[in-house]
Amino acid sequence: GLLWINNGAGYYLGPQADVCDVEAIDLEIGPEGGEACEVCGEVVDDGNGYYHDGETYCEECYYDRFTTCEDCGETVYNDYAYHGPDGWTRCEDCHTEHVTACEYCGREMMREDSHLGPDDEYYCEDCYCERFTACEDCGHDYALDDMREGPDGALYCHGCFEDRFSTCDDCGEVFTRDDLHDGPDGLQRCDDCHID
Repeated sequence: GLLWINNGAGYYLGPQADVCDVEAIDLEIGPEGGEACEVCGEVVDDGNGYYHDGETYCEECYYDRFTTCEDCGETVYNDYAYHGPDGWTRCEDCHTEHVTACEYCGREMMREDSHLGPDDEYYCEDCYCERFTACEDCGHDYALDDMREGPDGALYCHGCFEDRFSTCDDCGEVFTRDDLHDGPDGLQRCDDCHID
């Protein structure tokens, strides 16, 4: 059964047979002026305890079990706290909001220090620079594998490359569209291959 005391009166919840022929119950009540720590039993003076979910803790037991999220102030069990690359301790929600991992190498970093790739994934600076670059013409970032090198040595996205350059139908070299001539046969040729 269950026994509880409220304002000096004791109440029992359970089968009556459990309490038949019981004349007195010997209870040990903690000392006045304090509460006992839920873990070690140390008496905590009124106002000097640490409280979580209605339970009282001494300072040592409290910090052995709990920490505070440095972003939102929420009390978090130590086993469920996250430690960010900036050294801050966070609850799960704040960790997810402020910390991410590089999609390629997996290194954790602060979200504000990461680079969002054109694939909507986060990258550290090193991995981002190894995999993406900006189109010389439009300035948008693209995967290096999706870029094409122009005759000027710069990298262009497919759309800008097609708008700006074309290939000589005779020699196969890439030229700016202005440097190609339409021949009477409907083919485009560079200055060296052009026929009047």
